[in-house]
Amino acid sequence: MSESWANKYRPKTIDEVVGQDRVKRELQTLNKVGKLPQTIILSGSSGSGKTTLAYLIAKMGKCTHLQEDGSPCDSCENCLNINNLIEKGKSPIGLEVYTYNISKLNRSEDAEEIVESMSKSNTILGYKRYYILDEIQVASQQAQSRFLKVTEDKPKGLYTIMCTTNPEKLSEPLLSRSVMYKLTKPKDTDIIEKLITICNQEGVNYTRSGLALIVKYSNRSVRMSINKAEELSSFGDLNKENVSNHLNLISESMYYDFMNAVKTNNLLNISNIYTTLDLSLIHISEPTRRSY
Repeated sequence: MSESWANKYRPKTIDEVVGQDRVKRELQTLNKVGKLPQTIILSGSSGSGKTTLAYLIAKMGKCTHLQEDGSPCDSCENCLNINNLIEKGKSPIGLEVYTYNISKLNRSEDAEEIVESMSKSNTILGYKRYYILDEIQVASQQAQSRFLKVTEDKPKGLYTIMCTTNPEKLSEPLLSRSVMYKLTKPKDTDIIEKLITICNQEGVNYTRSGLALIVKYSNRSVRMSINKAEELSSFGDLNKENVSNHLNLISESMYYDFMNAVKTNNLLNISNIYTTLDLSLIHISEPTRRSY
């Protein structure tokens, strides 16, 4: 089975992250001067790139040949290992970059085991360990208190990066003792440029208007846009007509006809448009895949 586009084109450098310019610049600057916070919260909607950015923060910290602007070299052993982690989701032994999806922990003892691991002291001067706690908002208040305690103790070399879609569900002490970076939805044009790069690499024909429809349909979620583009590419070119047909979108002309009919109180036109939509929905209920 071929690798999905979302995994294949997941950013491996901070410059490849779509949008988030202010956050990227600040993180690089802090890393450059050795002042990267030891406890970070990344908040944002699903698919905004929180976990990927967490990996890239670890990559900046673990790089053994950091560049002048604070970005990783992308060629040392640690950088290559983290690239593999980003692609495969598995951390090589000895890298000490750990990822935990809190929503998948079933026992209270699971959080305790993570805290115990985090509490260990480094024996090598300057060595850094990174713990990425995904979906931290589902952790119980007791578990949040335990994570808070270990981050307050600040074991040497420990860096904790918590990712959340709902920061309001985190305890006030945990929020106040962490540095939060809020990831905002990228601009349409930024996501379109990402899709163009992918389409060129994959040999998929497209138009900007077609890709723009995908981005709007995906509510400006980078991951959802990429997944939807990959799905629709199986049916043909990603042009406006094909994308609109497969996403069952109402055409602009029909929209304006409907709005004009409402404005002029033309009940006959409203009825005709409604009938057209009703018939299209009947057709949609039995979709057929066209071969290109």
